[in-house]
Amino acid sequence: MSSSSERASRLQQEKKMLMEEVKSQKELVWILHKALEAAQLEK
Repeated sequence: MSSSSERASRLQQEKKMLMEEVKSQKELVWILHKALEAAQLEK
């Protein structure tokens, strides 16, 4: 019983970490998008 709950909590931890990574990647994409827009306006 304890082993399955341990596995569940570990999966929760990994899910949380993945969500954080996805969030930071979305922010990076947004920053790159804004930088590209600015570069195109300068032409």
